[in-house]
Amino acid sequence: MSEKVKNQRVIDDLQARELVAAAPVQFARPSAVRELSPDRHVGLRTPRAYRSRTLVSRALRAVLIASTLGAPDVSSAHPALVTSSPRSGEVVASAPKELVLRFNEPIEASFTHIELLDATNTRRDVHGVRSNAQDPNSVAVTLPTLVSGAYKARWSVVGRDGHRIKGEFTFTVK
Repeated sequence: MSEKVKNQRVIDDLQARELVAAAPVQFARPSAVRELSPDRHVGLRTPRAYRSRTLVSRALRAVLIASTLGAPDVSSAHPALVTSSPRSGEVVASAPKELVLRFNEPIEASFTHIELLDATNTRRDVHGVRSNAQDPNSVAVTLPTLVSGAYKARWSVVGRDGHRIKGEFTFTVK
């Protein structure tokens, strides 16, 4: 091989390396890398690197799916109001004597606070928050005599797991 040919190959090699250094790294399918000749896949990741990246990606996906399926239901982690009497938005014909709140898990009555506001946002006295011996998920208060109008019930409870939640709803006495 002549000196001129050797020099040209060295120049070509240096130019190719400069192009590779300037070009962004590309990801290719292993089959695409194999299809290219050895001097043409400069700048592409090797099949081994691609397989490694794919395995890590699949492993992460598997861990995420497993943790999601194995995780406890978030909705059961804290108490949530299931129903009330009177119900939220209900229009009752006669004034109720008590307000009952039923939750999805047992409630600590001693840490429960319930207040009733009338249409002018005046606080009405409620008496004695109590739990139901047959249903530990519910609490009740005795209401004062209510006249016709809209009322807002605000409540704050602590579940047996120690989490405090708050809420409110309205009802109307006809």
